[in-house]
Amino acid sequence: MQAVAPLPQRFLRSRWLPRAGIGATLLILAGVITLGAWQFRQKTRGQIIGRDAGILHGVAQMVALTHAKDGELGGELEQLPDQLAVALQLSELNQLNGVIATRLFDTNGQFRAALPANVAPAVLNEGELKQLRLLKPVSRFRARAELRELFLPETTALTESSRTAPLLELLIPLSRHQRPELAGVIAFSMDGHSIAAEFADLDRNLLVEAATVFVAGGGIILAALAWAFRRLQRTTQLLVERTGRLVRANQQLALSAKTSAVGAITAHLVHGLSSPLSGLQDFVASRAKEEQPEPEWRDVLSSTRQMQALIGEIVRVLGEEQGADRYELTLGELLELLAAKARTAAVTANVIFHTHLKAEGSLANRDANLVLLILDNLTRNAVQATPAGREVAVQVVPRADGVEFVVSDGGAGVPKEVQATLFKPCRSTKKGGHGIGLAISHELARHMGATLELVRSSVEGSVFALRLPHALLCHNSLLDS
Repeated sequence: MQAVAPLPQRFLRSRWLPRAGIGATLLILAGVITLGAWQFRQKTRGQIIGRDAGILHGVAQMVALTHAKDGELGGELEQLPDQLAVALQLSELNQLNGVIATRLFDTNGQFRAALPANVAPAVLNEGELKQLRLLKPVSRFRARAELRELFLPETTALTESSRTAPLLELLIPLSRHQRPELAGVIAFSMDGHSIAAEFADLDRNLLVEAATVFVAGGGIILAALAWAFRRLQRTTQLLVERTGRLVRANQQLALSAKTSAVGAITAHLVHGLSSPLSGLQDFVASRAKEEQPEPEWRDVLSSTRQMQALIGEIVRVLGEEQGADRYELTLGELLELLAAKARTAAVTANVIFHTHLKAEGSLANRDANLVLLILDNLTRNAVQATPAGREVAVQVVPRADGVEFVVSDGGAGVPKEVQATLFKPCRSTKKGGHGIGLAISHELARHMGATLELVRSSVEGSVFALRLPHALLCHNSLLDS
């Protein structure tokens, strides 16, 4: 469950992701509009180019039919004179479109004649002939045609500015009405400036319309995606918050489940130890009242009093864990409680003990009790490890992600062979120790969502750090200036 939270958090913090999504969508929209405009442009251009060819083909059929009825073609459209007559009449009908040259071809695509006479011969290719034999006209448009290729060398004078020009070439098939087969081909080479102007108008209009569609559609898509991403971010934020609460609830349930058995055992042990320990304390206290009590009896009395105080502390913590009381402790109050506990042991061991508070905030009483148990264990270990006359310090400092309790001593450091298993239950290096104090403290910190670690260890002393995240604080810590 803990691994689920970072993914939506990273997704939420990635500001580039909505921008990238919107940018990719706009690029796709631009690509679709461009492709559609290009296909429409090609289709419209084909229609413009083939428009005159279709008209002339229909006119040619009408002219051939009219001449055949009137007997002007002599009944033989396949003959060159008859084809020239049709070509001349079509040229006269189409003179407003600017016919530059006219050629006549036979059914095999071979050049037969031209109007005017200085027009250069040419040959039709197989692709054009295939379509012409189906009695379909063919249109070709060249935006920059070499005009000198239309005429025989040295038969016309072309200026530098007129050597290239837009040219429209129309191939019109000729056939008899009674026999639908190719009888000849008339090729018109026409001035293509009007076609070029139409193409320019078409491109300009398509550009304006495509830009309008892109701006309007892009604006709608941008607004819709921005709204969707905002809703998605809000939903993700809500999911992150609920996941965090669920994680904390699971941690609390796990801690409660794991500590319930320990709490029951602890309560049983405390109940079993309290009465014998009370009797032992009364017995030791009576012996210590003698006029000259032995030093060992004074040590035993001190130890029994510490044990009695420890049992009282355990009873208090268990009572608050099972009770309904809820209150907060500030970090300063927590540090004062720790100092009150540690100073007695420090004075007894002739160790200098001091605290430093550099952060502000508060903890719930249940969390504060566990933190106090961990810090009490750390300070007791620090006092026991520190020689007389040296210092033990506890500092509370702010962090970017919470606060940190730093416990430092002036002892000889933790042996390297012990550091690897420092937070695991093992035989202690201290006389009479069982090696479970740090293990219990580490486990309590982990289940709280905090961390406990050995920061530094040398011959000059050891430093332990208990780091609490912001989630455990009732109010975020404030940095001191």
